[in-house]
Parts: sequence; C-alpha cells; structure tokens
Amino acid sequence: MSTCAVFLHSDRYDRVYQSINILLGASSMGTKCYLFLFYGALATYMEGSWNDTDSLAGPDSPPWQNRLRNGFDMADTPSLYSLLDRAKQEPGGLTVCACSASTRLLGLDPSIVSKKVDQIVGLTTMLDLSKDARVFYI
Repeated sequence: MSTCAVFLHSDRYDRVYQSINILLGASSMGTKCYLFLFYGALATYMEGSWNDTDSLAGPDSPPWQNRLRNGFDMADTPSLYSLLDRAKQEPGGLTVCACSASTRLLGLDPSIVSKKVDQIVGLTTMLDLSKDARVFYI
C-alpha cells in the first residue's frame, strides 16, 4: 500500500484546507495517510479554530489574502474537522499525529492532546512512518 504524509506547521486556513484535501484525496484512493501536526497547526487544532478563515486576513495582509478569505467564506466550505473525519473513513485511512516536542513547547497537556489525536509521536517515529511516503511539508 502506498503512503502519504503531510507535515503541517502552518495554522493558516488556506494551508490547513489544502493539507486536508490532499489527505482526503489520497485516502479515498486507498493510500495510507498520516498528518503530523507541529506548532501553530497543533495549537489551533487543539483550540478547535481550524475553521476560522480570519487567519487569512489582517491589517498587514496582502490584498489577495483578503480576497481568498472572502472566496472561502462565500464558497461555504465544509468544516475542516468534518473533512478530516471523512478522510479517516476512506479506504486508505488517516492517522493524525501530534509532535511530542511541539506538545511540550506549547505547554499542552499530553493527556488532553491524546484524546484529540490518534498518536503523540517523536520525530524519529514520524520519519519511520513516512520513510516510503509521498511527503508534503506545509
């Protein structure tokens, strides 16, 4: 079975959306998928704020980011969490992993994190799980 791995650092809505869609597409094709969450991506995943398109806009944002946010808002895209759950149900499946170092650095309680992800893993485990994978770093 082929494997796909996304190493997700960014918490920006467009990047999280793209990551989940890559994983959903690959999983629906029977590819075993892994999502490795680091830093901002892990923090906002745990906060439940992945569906907030405001991460694309702000006073210093380039105009295209505001247009993109408006486009996502008008498109009424499905919840990113529901798309993630859907990817888990596809033939390839999806395993969501939190980086153990990011968990510590963010001051997150591992017992709470472990209730929201499938695994908390270190970098060597991530590298082992993704050694033969098509890898995306986002």
